[in-house]
Amino acid sequence: MLGNLTTNGARLVATGLILYGITATMTLAADQAPADPEAYRLMNRAVQARATWDEAFPGFTADIQLNYQGEVQHGTVQVSRDGAIEFSGVDGEPAHGWAYEWFGEMVFHRAGGQSVADQYRDIRFVGHRNDPLGPMLATGDEFDSSFRVDGKVIRQVNRNLAPQGASPAGGPERVRINVLATAGTPEGRVLPIQYVINYLDADDQLTGVEAVSSRFVRLGGYNIPQWRRVITTGNKAITTGELTLSNHRLVNESQTAAR
Repeated sequence: MLGNLTTNGARLVATGLILYGITATMTLAADQAPADPEAYRLMNRAVQARATWDEAFPGFTADIQLNYQGEVQHGTVQVSRDGAIEFSGVDGEPAHGWAYEWFGEMVFHRAGGQSVADQYRDIRFVGHRNDPLGPMLATGDEFDSSFRVDGKVIRQVNRNLAPQGASPAGGPERVRINVLATAGTPEGRVLPIQYVINYLDADDQLTGVEAVSSRFVRLGGYNIPQWRRVITTGNKAITTGELTLSNHRLVNESQTAAR
C-alpha cells in the first residue's frame, strides 16, 4: 500500500508497507510450526480471501480524469500484466505524484504479489478477542505489525513507520488503518472500498488522517480500478484528490467496460 502525508514539504510514501501490512518480512523456515496455529489460520484465511489478479492477467488501459484540488486533467493510463503503471497526459506536481501513489496502491494490492504463504508463522493473539473489529494478531517483525481480523476481512493494521526510514524526521511514527467497508466478488473474495488511515506520533497522538474511498469495475473476470477519492487532513491543511477511470480495455482484448 501506499500511504501519503505531507510532512515538511515531503510526501511520506510507504508502498507495500502499511496498507494491510502485507510485506514479506518474515524469515522463519516454511517447515517450522506456527507459533499459534489458530492465529495463523485466521490470518491466512483473510489474506487468501483478498481479491487479486491471477497470473493470466493481461494488463489494461483506460482513460483517466484527475481532479486534484480542483485542477482537472485528462489522460490515459496503462497497467502492464506485472503491475507497471504508465500515465499519459497527467503532469505537474504534486498532482502527478499523488495520482501515481494512490492509483499505484490500488494496482499493488490487486496484483497480489505482496505476501507469501508462510509469512505469518510467528503470529499470535494479543489481549481479549471481543473487539468490534475482531481479535488482535501480532507478529514479531521489524515493523511491530499487528492486525485485527474479522472473519475474512483484515479490519485493522498497525505498523511502526520508523524502520528503514519509512517515517521522515519530524513525521508520524506509527500508522493505523481501519477498513470501514468492503465489497464482495462473484468468487467470494474481498475488495476493500473504504478505509481510514490514522497517523500517530511517538506519544500516540493523532497527527493526520486520510479517508480513502474506491470503486472497481468488473472486466473479463478481473476487478479493475474505476474510481478513487482521498481526503487528507494534516499539517494544518486539507487536500482532496480524485481519480476517475473509464473506457477500460484489457490489453489485446476488445472487451470494454461501460463508462
